Amino acid sequence: MKTLLQKSSYEKLIGQTVYIEENMPSIQETLVESKILTSETDARLYFEKYIKKVEALFQNITIVDYHERINRIPFVVLESSFTLRDSNDRVYYCRLIHDNTWGGNRHLHEIYFLSEIGMTLLLKAEESTVTLNMGIGYLEHKISSIRI
Repeated sequence: MKTLLQKSSYEKLIGQTVYIEENMPSIQETLVESKILTSETDARLYFEKYIKKVEALFQNITIVDYHERINRIPFVVLESSFTLRDSNDRVYYCRLIHDNTWGGNRHLHEIYFLSEIGMTLLLKAEESTVTLNMGIGYLEHKISSIRI
């Protein structure tokens, strides 16, 4: 199935892969210091896999001006927005961000991609179930409506 993106979203997707490649040393260091991953090699391998998966997605992208399912992508990437629904039917509108500063939008859960939650969500497909600690303990969440 083709992924339909506006040109700006396609460029954003390209830009985030470039961001990761250019910032790999600091990404590796952050993940090891925070004990999310145990070695810089693990971090490098993870993000090499990430970039390959995003680059494979490029093969299935069609640039369009308008379509009702526009800018939807099949898995969570950096700078994507998505919905999480927990087992108590609470809905969280989220965005995976590259900057660890709060943007001030109280209706949107901004998740730093180099956090434990961010790393758990990266590359997860739409309709996947993940177990996350969103501040009230560990709960299962279902991912839906992923957009870039």
